[in-house]
Amino acid sequence: MVQRIKDMEGMLFGFIPKRLRKLAYQLAKANYTHQRFNSEKEEAGMEWYHCFMSQHPDVSLRMPEATSSAHVQGFNPVAVGRIFICWRLQEKFHFTPDRISNCDEAGITTVPNKLQKLFQS
Repeated sequence: MVQRIKDMEGMLFGFIPKRLRKLAYQLAKANYTHQRFNSEKEEAGMEWYHCFMSQHPDVSLRMPEATSSAHVQGFNPVAVGRIFICWRLQEKFHFTPDRISNCDEAGITTVPNKLQKLFQS
């Protein structure tokens, strides 16, 4: 079930606790162990949910961040390939931070106007 949650998260579909409890019931029913769950609601109870969460600390419940569809569509193999091309150019030419700018899919800069202090060696 943990892997299913992670797979769904990777496809940008989050799991809510109620959906997880329903999935747990379906899995228990398929394995003929659903008698301990609420057959009327067809879901595992809150006690099961709390035990599951305590046994799997790598899964946590968080508030999702708002993501525009442009950002989601912009994350594709072509765009990622461009990032690596830029990375190789940076390795080759050693651009200083003041020579690098950043824009999102709408062409709006995402870099603050005021330059931040940078670590230098």
